[in-house]
Amino acid sequence: MTCTSTFWKSGRRFAPLLPLLLLFACIPGCRARRVRIAIIPQTTGTPLWGSMFSGAQSIASKNRIEIYWNAPTNEDNIKTQIALLERVIHSGEYQGIILAPDHALALMSAVQDAEAAHIPVVIVSSGLTLQPNHDLSYVLSNDVQAGQWAANYLGRLLHGHGTVAVIGMDPAILGNLQRERSFESTLHKYYPSISIITRRLGAYNVPHQTQVAASILKHYPSLSAIVALNPAAERGTWNTLLTENMTHRIKVVGFDQDIVVDGDGRIRINAIVDQNTYKMGQVAVEELLDRLHHRHVPPVTLLAPVFVTRSPEDNSSSTGTPHPGRPS
Repeated sequence: MTCTSTFWKSGRRFAPLLPLLLLFACIPGCRARRVRIAIIPQTTGTPLWGSMFSGAQSIASKNRIEIYWNAPTNEDNIKTQIALLERVIHSGEYQGIILAPDHALALMSAVQDAEAAHIPVVIVSSGLTLQPNHDLSYVLSNDVQAGQWAANYLGRLLHGHGTVAVIGMDPAILGNLQRERSFESTLHKYYPSISIITRRLGAYNVPHQTQVAASILKHYPSLSAIVALNPAAERGTWNTLLTENMTHRIKVVGFDQDIVVDGDGRIRINAIVDQNTYKMGQVAVEELLDRLHHRHVPPVTLLAPVFVTRSPEDNSSSTGTPHPGRPS
């Protein structure tokens, strides 16, 4: 950084003081510039993304990094997320961006704008179809593993027999599709006597997901279980089961914990396969730091999910290793 100071015309007697005057003039502007990064999750105010902020902050605070944190009020407000991202890019105030995209295609153009501005971007949670490069990397939840864990747990919970409905399928979120395909292929391979009788599309909209769950229960009264692929589907399913007084008869496995917990913080549904967003926030900030210091960054980092169940005997999985395994 170049420091300048304007002096009035003076005599030769001030010459010996010039180095000292320049030093004091430089102090405000010559301090090391604090790194600023922007983190834009899918939404705010939920345990899933609040945990990611805590993880990011744990690394940022040790490295004198300022975090700008902002997101839409709900996950399906794609236009707001794009506007936030574009505002960060064009402000010229940030040296890195962490983004959890609400839509796999709609966010691509804005991310490319960040690349064109040479702002490093780390995509977290669920990916885009853009290839990683020197300005773009991914820190993703292992949704293939998540689907496998959900299938194995549900297979054992149902003792290998029953019918399942899958709701909350969202083609706009690549990770959502990966977990569904992995769940279905694992169930078909190891539990052939458990059949998936219906699959329903649905984005992050709780009232709609509640209607979907109610419709499924009406048309399939002997249903054994529901697999909810996103938090809105979890809440919609739970709302319906409460209304119909079926919380104990229908088994529920969900993804990405949101508010389906009791007063003690324990989950109400049978199991949740959760993204380890705390670790995700840590790794993403570390990758931005590595890029700023011209260190190698892996193109894609996959993080194991966290498996939590309602039954205390299964909660060894809460450390990240699923208690249920592949059937013998």
